[in-house]
Amino acid sequence: MRMAEFLAKAQSFSVTIDESFDVVQPSGQKIEFDETRKVTLSRPDKLRIDIQEADGDEQQIRFDGQDLVLFSPKDKVFGKLTRPGNVDGTIYYFVSEMQTRLPLSLLLVTTIAEELQKRVTDISLVEQAAVDGKPTDHLAARTDDLDFQVWIATGDAPVPLRVVITYKKDPGQPQFRATLGQWNFNPKIDPESFTFVPPAGAERVAFMVPATGKAGPAGGGK
Repeated sequence: MRMAEFLAKAQSFSVTIDESFDVVQPSGQKIEFDETRKVTLSRPDKLRIDIQEADGDEQQIRFDGQDLVLFSPKDKVFGKLTRPGNVDGTIYYFVSEMQTRLPLSLLLVTTIAEELQKRVTDISLVEQAAVDGKPTDHLAARTDDLDFQVWIATGDAPVPLRVVITYKKDPGQPQFRATLGQWNFNPKIDPESFTFVPPAGAERVAFMVPATGKAGPAGGGK
C-alpha cells in the first residue's frame, strides 16, 4: 500500500522498464520475447511510452489530454483517436475497451491502491533482498487469475524495482518479468513531447476497437 500510495500521489515521473514475456506455442513450448519501455507520465493528462523491441522494431504511445496516438516509425503508420480526459481514463479505455496490451498499466493509474485491495487475495513477505544493489522487500501475492512477485525498494521512495507475474489460468502458465530502473520523480518534461506531429510520409490508419469491449480496471502484465 505504501508503494501504491506513493505512485498515485506523484504528479510526474519517468521510468525505464526492461521486460520479457513468454508466448506459449501450440506444442506447449515457451518462447521468450524482450522489449524496453520508457514511460513518461505527467498528471493529470499527459503520457508517453516509447517501446524498443528486441528485433529492433519501435512503437510509440502518446496522449496529450486530447488525442491518443499509436505510432510505428518503421511502418510509418499511426492511429489517432480524439478522446479528451485524464491519464486514468485513457489507460482504462486503452486496456479494457481497445483490449490492447499495456504491461504494468496498473502502476500508472491513481486508483492503484483500490485496485490492489479488490484483487489481491493473499500476500506475504518472502525476504529482504537486493535488486541492483538496492535493498528491497520481496513480496509474493495472489489474485484469482494470477500470481505475482514484486520487489519494492525500502526507504522514502517505495518504488517497484522488479516484478514477476505468472498467468496461472492460461495454458502453460506463461510469465511476464520486468526490471524497473531510472526512476525520476522530477523529470525534465517538454510538453510538446506528448503531442504527435506526423512525420513526412506517415499514413493514418483506423483504430480497431472491439465491439465487445467493456469498461473496467487496467490490467497487470498483459
